[in-house]
Amino acid sequence: MAEELLKGPKEEAKQPAQKQEPAAPKTAGVPSPVPKQQEEARLAAMRSEFYYRGLALATEGGHDGAVGFFTKAIEIGKKDADTYYNRGFSRQKTGDYDGAASDYGECIRLGDSNGMAHNGIGTIYAEKGDFKKALDSFNAAIAADTENPAFRMNKANACISLGMMGEAMKEYSAAEKLDPENMEVYYNRAVAKQRIGDIRGAVADLEKYMELNPFDNETGENLKIMRRQA
Repeated sequence: MAEELLKGPKEEAKQPAQKQEPAAPKTAGVPSPVPKQQEEARLAAMRSEFYYRGLALATEGGHDGAVGFFTKAIEIGKKDADTYYNRGFSRQKTGDYDGAASDYGECIRLGDSNGMAHNGIGTIYAEKGDFKKALDSFNAAIAADTENPAFRMNKANACISLGMMGEAMKEYSAAEKLDPENMEVYYNRAVAKQRIGDIRGAVADLEKYMELNPFDNETGENLKIMRRQA
């Protein structure tokens, strides 16, 4: 059997970016609120400020600070799915897997963003090396949202780790239909094909990968060797 030149899939356990929510509508011309309404409006403004400050920090990679702002938003009543998802995302980035899983679970309980939350839980399991549980979570994510290519990619990568090459190739092909310009689809599917001995199929996928990423010199050299093997 030919030497295995492709060692594993690229970019395992991807997770979609954090969720934004629409800005609050302007209220010009509305009569001045009574004191109770004023207090409610003040708290709503605080919640919104903390939430968006958290998003801004997270976007810049400041996840420790983002967790603090999301927590403040939750403490004063912003207990919606997006806030829990985003805090979970930032907690995961800081390595707080238990806290992240708890937030993703709350997001699922609230009944919104379920696909992203299940995917988040799956990426935690994948990062811990528990690919069977990761696979269950990615299946739940796909059931909630069949059109997200990241969920398909994550499931396929987990399948490779479990030796399920046929299922991996099926999911890579589904991801390709949803996002045909994603170069990692072709590289990772080539890994699966190489592992079952389909060198010609692997070469075809690597050629497509190199079209999208022509500056990957190492993969380009491996492709030359695999062409000779095919």
